[in-house]
Amino acid sequence: MDYTEYSDLFTNLDSRESIFIWMVILVSFLLGFIIAYLLRTARVRAVKRELREAVEKQQAAEAQLATFQTQLEARNAELQAESREKVDLMDRVNQLELEKKNHYNEVYELNQRIEALESTNQSYSATIDDLNSQLVNLKAQGDQASTTPLGATAPAMEKESQDALQNRLAELEAQMTRL
Repeated sequence: MDYTEYSDLFTNLDSRESIFIWMVILVSFLLGFIIAYLLRTARVRAVKRELREAVEKQQAAEAQLATFQTQLEARNAELQAESREKVDLMDRVNQLELEKKNHYNEVYELNQRIEALESTNQSYSATIDDLNSQLVNLKAQGDQASTTPLGATAPAMEKESQDALQNRLAELEAQMTRL
């Protein structure tokens, strides 16, 4: 068949047949349109559902991100507080080490002073022992002088030196009691 035969097909149709064909074409078109609409609607629903799920996932991810950011800020604050505390503790340790060093130096100086005082005390003890022996000798001389006749008394110089020695002994004893 040629093309002319098909054109004759529609021209030879009576009006009843042509209306039927037009109706079939129209119904087919509408049926195709409805099927396409239904298929499209199903796809649109699926895409909308996917969109809702994606939006929900995004909201959940944003909420989780906000939670993580809050936790991160809290941990940063804790870290800063611990860092400040560490710096404060290091400063305190340095201060205590300095105080320890100062106390050590003070103890060292006091020990040196004690040693100096002990050596001074020993020299004073030696001087006191010396003076005591001189005093004993002078007393012995004084006793000897008192047993000697009146004309042979000890010279006035020995009396003065005995008084000076007794005064010096008294001063040394006073210094010893102060120490």
